[in-house]
Amino acid sequence: MAKNAFLCAAALLSACAAPAAEPTGCPEFEVELPRRMAGETLYAADYGFSVTNDDNAAAINRALAACRERKVSRLVLAPGTYRCFGPRGVEVEGLEDFTLDGKGAVLVFWRKLPRDWDAKEGEYAVGDCPNLSVRDCRRTLVSNLTCDWDWDRHPLAFWGRVVGKHLDDRDGESYVDFRLDGYERYPLYPNPVPVQHILPRGRVDGKGCRIYCEQGGGAFGSKNEWLSPNTLRVWIWVPQPNRPHGGDADRRFYKGRNRIVCAGFNEGEVYSVAHHYYGMCGMDLAASEHLTLRNVRMWSARGHGVGIGEGLHHLAFEGFRLAPPTEAEARAAGLGWNGPRPVTSTADGTHCRRSRGYFKFTDCEWTLNHDDSLNFHDCTGLARREGERLLRVINVGGTPYFGAAVGHTVELMQESYEPTGWKGKIVALGYGSITVDRPLPKQAGRLFVVYDREYSTDNLLFR
Repeated sequence: MAKNAFLCAAALLSACAAPAAEPTGCPEFEVELPRRMAGETLYAADYGFSVTNDDNAAAINRALAACRERKVSRLVLAPGTYRCFGPRGVEVEGLEDFTLDGKGAVLVFWRKLPRDWDAKEGEYAVGDCPNLSVRDCRRTLVSNLTCDWDWDRHPLAFWGRVVGKHLDDRDGESYVDFRLDGYERYPLYPNPVPVQHILPRGRVDGKGCRIYCEQGGGAFGSKNEWLSPNTLRVWIWVPQPNRPHGGDADRRFYKGRNRIVCAGFNEGEVYSVAHHYYGMCGMDLAASEHLTLRNVRMWSARGHGVGIGEGLHHLAFEGFRLAPPTEAEARAAGLGWNGPRPVTSTADGTHCRRSRGYFKFTDCEWTLNHDDSLNFHDCTGLARREGERLLRVINVGGTPYFGAAVGHTVELMQESYEPTGWKGKIVALGYGSITVDRPLPKQAGRLFVVYDREYSTDNLLFR
């Protein structure tokens, strides 16, 4: 939902004299498990899945392709730590009554990130695909699996202790120096690194600086250079020369902002400094029904931990953990240890963009996300009446952010969220325009709030 819509909703709620209705809670519902739990089984090891293989995602995908072709009901991995360093993630697609049993496998992902380093802003890179995706599946179980990112090669963030700062009257010349806790030599040294998001550690009093340098997966963030193998100087809100930046860079890197924000940092403070924000995803779950994740752990992910969308419905998380490994767990998996990690997902822990609801969460944990832990919405739009059947979309991102398509039914609410009682179908769509199949109602305020009724993220049950 766009920011203005939230403000309108807040104004409406504050103006109400009567208390809101008592919540009734979510009714019980069933998420169906696969119906063929004892059918034929394939083993990923027969398709190249091995601790000596650098692209085990491709090996799992070969096994999944065989499962689709032969209508096999179960694919089994094996205990151990497996590198997934190829251009694509694990793709569970087009399966029905199917189980993927990880048997305790730890899948460690890494891939080249051309968008962050030298590609033109806005280009799509194969390396931006999710680490694990489930799409177009019915009655599917994914279980006993841990997913992680390769912090030994490319950490997602570091704990940065402020060891100095410089404030300059010249625009863009102020900076903050961070010493990286836990490292003698950082794995990405001596190259400039993306700095997209900075959060204070352990502060619940509202103090400390929280900085979104940039948000996009293809953006580089603030200018920086290494002073030593474990000390980084950052010119916060100054763009890195000759590197790609997001479409909102002009709004973020405006004149005078650099000195103002650097002044808020104090020596000795510790911050979680993330190289990434949006982009990629730990798991992306879409266009499926009756999906269960059981005993699945995610130690870290670039971007959202879990993304949910495209009409998925009936989803169960059972014993899901988005939390970093302990030292014992990391060492048992053969991973390096530089102290406790500063982040799990560099964006939301779980982000639902468009669904048909019926989600059940039992015995789950989300922690150390660099944005919302749990975020559920259906991307409402904001639009003005411009003609008898024409709406002008005014929210940032236009209709692509809203996500509605030709043929979808939309419903209009007034600016105050008062229902208009009007529904109609989209017959034509532009970046900033929606044409509908029947005359529009009268607009009472500055705008309409537009709901896409193809989606409804309702019925969320937490235990």
